[in-house]
Amino acid sequence: MQKAARIVQARSPDDPFEDHCWKDVIPDDVIELYSNYRREVGVGPSPALVAIDLYELVYQGGAKPVPQVMKVYPNSCGEHAWAAIAPTKRLFAAARAAGLPVFYSTGDTRPQSQPKNVRATRRQGVRIDRELYAIRPEFKPRPEDVVITKVRASAFFGTPLAAHLTQLGVQSVIVCGESTSGCVRASAVDAYSLGFHVTLVEECCFDRSPLSHKVNLFDMHHKYADVLHVDEVVRHLEGLRAQA
Repeated sequence: MQKAARIVQARSPDDPFEDHCWKDVIPDDVIELYSNYRREVGVGPSPALVAIDLYELVYQGGAKPVPQVMKVYPNSCGEHAWAAIAPTKRLFAAARAAGLPVFYSTGDTRPQSQPKNVRATRRQGVRIDRELYAIRPEFKPRPEDVVITKVRASAFFGTPLAAHLTQLGVQSVIVCGESTSGCVRASAVDAYSLGFHVTLVEECCFDRSPLSHKVNLFDMHHKYADVLHVDEVVRHLEGLRAQA
């Protein structure tokens, strides 16, 4: 008996829910598999900005292709890290103007904080150098900001981040940083699991691999977070500032 052909509804070219960087790698039949996740998206109430691992380590070697810089700097995100600087500066400026609490995460470089065989990922050859885990000057923390140190991928795992947010009455987090498939994803899933609304800013997240970046944003957008463009988030924050 011949099976009936499966009809896949092609996505609309002006579909805002799927109007993101993954359009060139996620086929229509996969989009259809995730149709039950379609919903209204946006920035949640009482937001805070959470910047994941914007430290010097991932900018080493400059704005060059990752295969080129990793020969000397194996932990660099190369041109992808540098391309995200300008939009991330816009995001920070809008968040600060709207009066949002700002949190950062970085690696805990203290020797006594490093249990044997406990690392953020299984990546080899990572140097525990305090200077490399300093936040980039473009995003320098202010005295009122909170810098969370961690030894695992998530900014929430084994840290006081959730307690800080709860005490401030924060109900949602706007997340930027790196890597999309690693520490950003782990932090976003933990934030969602803890009951926070999660917004990921597409142009302000980055990874070593564009494919991994796109696929992970797609997956999180449908399951755990709202992926928005930086223009959308900035407009929302400007609206909050106008209401203040």
